Amino acid sequence: MARESAAVVIIGAGIVGSSIAYHLSVRGCRDVIVLEKADREAAGSTARSAAGVRHQFASEVNIRLSLYSIERLKRFHEEVGGESGLKQIGYLLLVSEPELWRQYQASVVLQNSLGVAARVVTPGEVRTMLPFTNVDGLLGATYCAEDGHCDPHGVATGYLAAARRQGVVVRRATPCTGIRRAGERVTAVETPSGAIECDVVINAAGPWAGAVGALAGVSVPVLPYRRCIYMTEAMPAIPVFPFTIDTSSGFYMRTEGD
Repeated sequence: MARESAAVVIIGAGIVGSSIAYHLSVRGCRDVIVLEKADREAAGSTARSAAGVRHQFASEVNIRLSLYSIERLKRFHEEVGGESGLKQIGYLLLVSEPELWRQYQASVVLQNSLGVAARVVTPGEVRTMLPFTNVDGLLGATYCAEDGHCDPHGVATGYLAAARRQGVVVRRATPCTGIRRAGERVTAVETPSGAIECDVVINAAGPWAGAVGALAGVSVPVLPYRRCIYMTEAMPAIPVFPFTIDTSSGFYMRTEGD
């Protein structure tokens, strides 16, 4: 073991753990070790996510978080280094259930009040924005041109590279196998290579956060579920379209390259 103690141990080197490591380091907390069970960072859900970023939420807290974070993604290269891959192609949310439609229209009012340029879209406008769409039963949609998607792998590795420059240590292929406690305080994190004494443990294990929490005797109501993403061949007949979600089924689609 190169080091046997740290002020902070972060479990998980995905986009969340990487962001935490970076933001701790730039605020002066650099005695940090990031543990990643895979043989490389950002190899789990981060690299496989749909990578959507949007302002279209139903709560003020989420909207304000999005306003802040998307601005960070716009300036990611200048502020952090690396590339965020932000592409603001818009988000189109299709709604066909009456009660849900009332909620989405109310959400647009809230979003507008906070400075988000979201708007309500008619089924006819949906056909214009997304040709070949079957709009039978569609009540309407909401749309925001500032939404889109990013490169979560690029964001995570950018954060980690910047954190490393500040002295943060990242250990690959090093799972957390146990968490020692003395009463309410954490004292150490166990790994196959030995224990790391620490004052703080941050659980950034994503879908496995529940399993990591259990190592410390803490109940975290998170379970991993499999999701499937399918890649098509290029479809030159279909023009560039917004990141589109059918809110009833959860089905979504967006472009990836061509």
